[in-house]
Amino acid sequence: MTKAKKIVSRCESCVNYVFDEDVQEWITAIASTHARSTACNSLRLLRGSLKYGMRKKWIDENVASWAKVPKNEDANYGLPNSLTTKERTRVLNTMNASIDIPAMLAAKMALYTGLRRGELCALKWKNVDFKSATIRVEAAIGHTDNEFYIKGPKSISSRRAIPN
Repeated sequence: MTKAKKIVSRCESCVNYVFDEDVQEWITAIASTHARSTACNSLRLLRGSLKYGMRKKWIDENVASWAKVPKNEDANYGLPNSLTTKERTRVLNTMNASIDIPAMLAAKMALYTGLRRGELCALKWKNVDFKSATIRVEAAIGHTDNEFYIKGPKSISSRRAIPN
């Protein structure tokens, strides 16, 4: 017996006892302990597997077809995850008390502007406009295991001018 047939024969016996409610309970449990994207991917994988089983005539029904990943009501989706004013003041006080090195300037710029690490590293003097007090984000630094390279910002909206 091939490995695939062994798996199918084991699954056939247990799949016949799985119901819509079981799948919904399973996906709700995953969504309560993992990221919503993980739950969505898990459900997608199960649906696809059961759909394949239906095509092969191993099962009669895709019991995962009506299951829904619940929305996480406790999640703070869309809310900023930035430092509070008190936290920002504490970080700045610590930086100001430290030795003045280029890394401190980079850290302060990131704190004040919200620039990502790659965007900050890709800045050039031509991106700084002292007259209008803005910084243009036009590139970012990416990296592989053994090299760094210049790339575009993370998204189209990441190409921006940061005002004073």
